[in-house]
Amino acid sequence: MKTSCPADAQALVDTTDPREAAARLRALGARAVAVTAGAGRLLLDDGRGAHYHPMPVNPAPIDATGAGDCLTGTVTARLVLGDSLADAVAFGTAAASLSVSGRGGTGWVPAFSETAELAAAHRGRTAGSGAQHRGRAAGRAGPRPAGAPPPVPDR
Repeated sequence: MKTSCPADAQALVDTTDPREAAARLRALGARAVAVTAGAGRLLLDDGRGAHYHPMPVNPAPIDATGAGDCLTGTVTARLVLGDSLADAVAFGTAAASLSVSGRGGTGWVPAFSETAELAAAHRGRTAGSGAQHRGRAAGRAGPRPAGAPPPVPDR
């Protein structure tokens, strides 16, 4: 389950605290909970613990409309494809960060190759590390990073 804090969490489980929101949602039966806590981080509670994951920073965001939907859709798709929860969340946060490079909810949908590149570059960073990416405007291109999963069709 994915929720946003503070607005969605307040409405759903009567708290604006991300950790408390995750705990309350897990108590209601969710096996894993991702709580977005602003543009910079995501709290993931997988039942073994709750840890903050940094969101890759987009240095030139245009419009955040749909970023949460992009995160949720990417995580869901990657789980269906067999990725671990941690890998799916890494792809989801990368896709959400890249998605704010366009106007509107579908103004720019990142190709999976760019999402995978950003996720690989961002893995292992701690919340607050300030990791940034150059984004679409800088024309990131190149071979798939070592250890990245096989590509799936971009669109």
